[in-house]
Amino acid sequence: MTLGKFYPYCVRADTPIAVDIKRTVERCVGAAMSLTYEQLVARMQLNGAPPYVYPALEQAKAIYDIPAAPKMTVAQKEWAVLRCLSMFGNPPPDFADEEIPNFVMDGYRYYVRRVYLRGNAPLSARDVEYHIQASNLDFTKTKKEYHGWSCFVYINVPGYLCNGEYPSMPNTMFGVQWGKTFNG
Repeated sequence: MTLGKFYPYCVRADTPIAVDIKRTVERCVGAAMSLTYEQLVARMQLNGAPPYVYPALEQAKAIYDIPAAPKMTVAQKEWAVLRCLSMFGNPPPDFADEEIPNFVMDGYRYYVRRVYLRGNAPLSARDVEYHIQASNLDFTKTKKEYHGWSCFVYINVPGYLCNGEYPSMPNTMFGVQWGKTFNG
């Protein structure tokens, strides 16, 4: 999905516009699938939208006009991986899977989780795998601006899962398997 037009961007769930204003915009727009900001305002004026709607649209337009984050370098991705890994504390006693709520950092939305693979008996803290996905899709207006990447992270210490199978990031003990399905 790309966001080349201001509408439908302004009525998406994560846009900082109040729900009642989004409903007003949708009612005024009618069957139009996509409109620029100027087209949207003209249509709303034509349909008699209340004046309190326009300041909210101006705020959303200011956010919309901010360019999407550029493609990350390898060093930036490695730094992001370390920041994501630092969000986890000690393993839970039952080695249950953990997921950090999605968050935005440096113009990318992140999905981060820690999983203990159940193939070994008994299960231990050494059976850990981290999965990180990052994408700037929420902040793009065209396909060309979109960038995303993913990786699996393992601890390169003897006795840990996948020890040494993936190259360590510089000056760390974390081996990373970079995803091939994203433009990493």
